[in-house]
Amino acid sequence: MAARVLAAAAVFIAALCGASQGQAQTTPDVLIAGQVESALAFGDPGWCAVTQGSSAIQRNQAAPVAVVSFPELTYFDGTTYYLLNGQARLTFKSATAGVIYFKNTSFGQSISSPPFARFSEISRGNQYFVRFSIAFPHNCTLPIFAAFEAP
Repeated sequence: MAARVLAAAAVFIAALCGASQGQAQTTPDVLIAGQVESALAFGDPGWCAVTQGSSAIQRNQAAPVAVVSFPELTYFDGTTYYLLNGQARLTFKSATAGVIYFKNTSFGQSISSPPFARFSEISRGNQYFVRFSIAFPHNCTLPIFAAFEAP
């Protein structure tokens, strides 16, 4: 009996000695949640806007792609309102620019897949900050800033 207790205690102590606390870091292949700031830009005619609210992002380390979600994103061309809420796919053509593809493709290519530019990302421990701008038609360039946090 004493031998079994001693053996169990040895296994427990060995497990404690071998365990170490991992560093908190966000890898690009992980979906992380956060919040996008509100922004409004004016075109000629019309406007484009994103409201503050919940967002999520996932970068694909193996491919030049990211998926981001927006609480409410609207483009108004002076006549029609285009709601572009939900997920969108960023496809990078370079490190800082590419095309953003919104789920609703019935709006036409210039609205449902406009270019984006000035992409930057900063990781500070478990915080991840993303900036870029979406170039909608009629010179309506919408700045996007979002802050994400990994557990």
